[in-house]
Amino acid sequence: MRRTAILMTAGIVGLTLWAGAPGYSQTASTHSAAERRKALEQHQIEERTRIEQSNQKLESSIQARADKRRSCTKEAKQQRLSVFKRRRFVRECMAR
Repeated sequence: MRRTAILMTAGIVGLTLWAGAPGYSQTASTHSAAERRKALEQHQIEERTRIEQSNQKLESSIQARADKRRSCTKEAKQQRLSVFKRRRFVRECMAR
């Protein structure tokens, strides 16, 4: 019985010391809510900018590929290739 009481007291004291430590206390925050909100907004703006740049890069590469396919198809038609030869020509032209 006495041993249990000592262990419980030691546990309570340990929790009290741990909860009161400056690194774990909510009141010892180094950043205000406004600063955290501003940092979050800045992060969201940067993320949106990154996504927009990525989308623009993807759109330009898709457009370039479509332009090349049009050019290859036009060249194949100028050579008056049959359907199967034209498809093979376009595939090889796109690989270049």
